Amino acid sequence: MAMDDVYAHNASAQGIVIEYGHYSELVNSKHEKAYGPEGATSTRDAATRILSDAMRQTKDASQSNNVLLVGKVQSGKTSNLEMLSALAFDNGFRILVLFGGYTANLLDQSVKRFRKTFDIPDYDEDFDLEDSDAPVLMSTATNSEISLDISGCNEDYLRHVLESGNPIIIACLKHYDRIRQVAEKLALLRGVEGKALIIDDEGDQASLNNAKDKATDASSTYKSICALKDVLHDPLYFSVTATPQANVFLNELSQLIPSRLHLLSPAKGYCGAEVYHLSDPGVVITSDDDFEACLENNMSPESFQTAIRHFLVASAILTTRKDVKRRNKSDMVIHARKEIKYHEQISQWAEAYLNDLRGVLSDAIEGDDDAAVALFKPIYLKIFDECTREAVPFDRDFIEKLYKVADSSVVLRQNSREKSTNSNSIIYQHRINIGADLLQRGITFDHLLTTYFVRWAKSGGNMDTNLQRARWFGYRSQYVELTRLFTTEEIAQEFSYLGDMEDDLWTQMEEVEDGTREIGAIRILAERTKQQPTRKSVVNYSIIRVDDWTKQSNGLFDKDKARRNRDVIEDFVTHHSFVGVDYGRQLTNEPTALMSMADVHDVLKLIQTLDDAIFDGDGGSFAKTELLQRIRTAKSVAVLQMSMGQERSRSFYKDSHRIKALQQGRSSTSVEESKYIGDKTVINPSADISIQIHHIVPKIDEVDYQEYEQYLLAIYDSRKSPRAYVKV
Repeated sequence: MAMDDVYAHNASAQGIVIEYGHYSELVNSKHEKAYGPEGATSTRDAATRILSDAMRQTKDASQSNNVLLVGKVQSGKTSNLEMLSALAFDNGFRILVLFGGYTANLLDQSVKRFRKTFDIPDYDEDFDLEDSDAPVLMSTATNSEISLDISGCNEDYLRHVLESGNPIIIACLKHYDRIRQVAEKLALLRGVEGKALIIDDEGDQASLNNAKDKATDASSTYKSICALKDVLHDPLYFSVTATPQANVFLNELSQLIPSRLHLLSPAKGYCGAEVYHLSDPGVVITSDDDFEACLENNMSPESFQTAIRHFLVASAILTTRKDVKRRNKSDMVIHARKEIKYHEQISQWAEAYLNDLRGVLSDAIEGDDDAAVALFKPIYLKIFDECTREAVPFDRDFIEKLYKVADSSVVLRQNSREKSTNSNSIIYQHRINIGADLLQRGITFDHLLTTYFVRWAKSGGNMDTNLQRARWFGYRSQYVELTRLFTTEEIAQEFSYLGDMEDDLWTQMEEVEDGTREIGAIRILAERTKQQPTRKSVVNYSIIRVDDWTKQSNGLFDKDKARRNRDVIEDFVTHHSFVGVDYGRQLTNEPTALMSMADVHDVLKLIQTLDDAIFDGDGGSFAKTELLQRIRTAKSVAVLQMSMGQERSRSFYKDSHRIKALQQGRSSTSVEESKYIGDKTVINPSADISIQIHHIVPKIDEVDYQEYEQYLLAIYDSRKSPRAYVKV
């Protein structure tokens, strides 16, 4: 279909059609160059669907004009917002207010991005509105040289811009004073024809009402947003986030409660929780270093030093990847403590160790390479796969690459106080970023190879905040095998729980999009973690019980116990008849498991005979006593040999011998493209209980231990109700 054709959404019978015109054609051409024709078309189609649905929403008096758009952390939501804005301009919208960040740096990032996308000219002495059909870009940044300062734009000029036919983009810092300033300017345009929309990027951050008594009071930023909406006569309001826990729990007291929800699915190549925490690519490395003691003694942990050496080796390998754009640039993130006072101490560790490594590599260049080989080759051999090592051998040429990387590396403190360390940072190709809050929401690292993440609240913290800190997510499929997350075992396990939560939440939000679930009926899993869904100051929620999985976490690393358990399960399998089933499969009918409808007494005997070491203690989610009680009351039990009984290699934590991720996720980040939609969907829907048997070869630190071959269980009870949070 040509871009100047009219695209009629499948609800066109309700009088909603979306026209493709100059602005969407321009943005589409930019997206084709950046993401390819398929990626650009996907973004355009999604934006078309969202805008047409939102315009229908405005005609329904029973709904608000608020729309929740949900993407994933570092999944490129901005490209969707660009196309949504372009389509809005092509379809009669004249004013866009963009909340582009809650810091000056994030706002500047948004201004630059939209300016480039819409070919907005320089605002210098030669600028003439009559010579341009580009949107006029204004912002609340008083020192910006690439946008007009809205405080200096009077009523006559604003009216002149709209009368000329140019849309207005106002990039606004998410601060009550700046939002109020925008509202005052737009109030001057009363009586002017033209629709407006608001896009609130990171719409779960700062926008929501955190006043104690929400019925009678309002926090400053929330109040200013509501006032702006009043000035614009209740415009379309798009709240955009990757962590919607607070937004979906909003109640009717909030003027920002969404009536509709749409998902912004990541494009091909995205690596999120499914890759890093729910599958098993071996990219998470855990240690038990006592970071607090290291801070107190002012001695950098061994894991910290290992992470920096990994960064240099991975960066050197990346420079050889001709298929990767900007392969000569890379980043490392060290997110260890919130308090700024620790950032200088940690950066001193990094700078001192980096200088030591430069000296070692300089000696190697001069011919004395013993120390360099001792420090770097073990990491090269242990962390990087055989294919990588064959392509980039560890030789003198590679040591020279390591030296060049180390010599062009810099340590940067990313916080609100210490900006001196960032001067001239642009001349360095490889950056080690140290910070906390400025290393989470909004900031993107194109080639983040190494993350050292050891910050975790003792209380567990909030799910939305913790997930936003996962800067290692992103479009990294071209080099994901080079990336590593260095963290603690506790944090790695908590992110596995977060991955389960996000996967389940997206399934529910897909149902909301399909019209089979209400936003208010969304629940957020709370099993196995102390994490709260979001800030209690913003929304109220409580715990209920819902259906879900119970999974074995404990592995057996005693050869005799592992062998005896294998014998027990293999004897059970031998004495039951199994048939192939295709549960969890779409697009093909290829079987995914072997299933037997087993006698309840046989299953009870199986569970009773298995070694006690595989079960959790009393109160745990995989406690033997509770499992036996549930099976006794079942009328039907389906037993499924996953992967047709074939072995899978899965990673375990070295110290606790608990598995990192038992169940496999979708075969693609796109539900529509996945031939296999994940182990969690391999259940017999007519059985009370489905028991999955996973044939596992344990892997620790990338080494398979065939001698500990074993079976692990995952149990789905359609009658069981684990914990979940719901709105109240």
